[in-house]
Amino acid sequence: MRPVEYMVKHLPKVWIRDSWFCLWYTGAYLLKQFIMIAVSEETCLITRFMFSAAHRVRFSPVYGNLHGHNYDVTIKVCVEGRRDLVLDIDVLRSRLQPVISSMEGKYLKAPGEAAQGLAQGEFVEVPCFSNGVTSECLAWYLLDRALGIVESVGVKPLGVYVTVCDSPINCFEARLKSS
Repeated sequence: MRPVEYMVKHLPKVWIRDSWFCLWYTGAYLLKQFIMIAVSEETCLITRFMFSAAHRVRFSPVYGNLHGHNYDVTIKVCVEGRRDLVLDIDVLRSRLQPVISSMEGKYLKAPGEAAQGLAQGEFVEVPCFSNGVTSECLAWYLLDRALGIVESVGVKPLGVYVTVCDSPINCFEARLKSS
């Protein structure tokens, strides 16, 4: 017995105004819609950056002290359909590199945080909540920068994804999907 025949035979029937209505039709329609969604195609550009920076998160008894990470950042930009080119990867990299380089070897400071005696060039302010810059917040910050670059070159992304790993086992992802 084929799966569709099995569905027709075993799906319950519902009584609607003096006639029987088979739910198999609805089930088959939904299955068709699911299959159409499941086979949509995307083409994605993926690039990575690495940098080292220090921060502190005051809400954590474990990580509340000043400490640093070697951040591994992955940025993924997807467009609908099969494409030969999403966008020039050198354009994305060259415009994001100054943002990444500005954080290299610096203290990542939240807006409400004191500069802790650091000179102006020794920290980068990342718009997060006042208890410190988290990797989740850093992912959203970088996603906003990447999205601005992608849109400025006329690309309408299906999705932009930024993953920030602050260790080999801890990664945080920000996702923006177009509807």
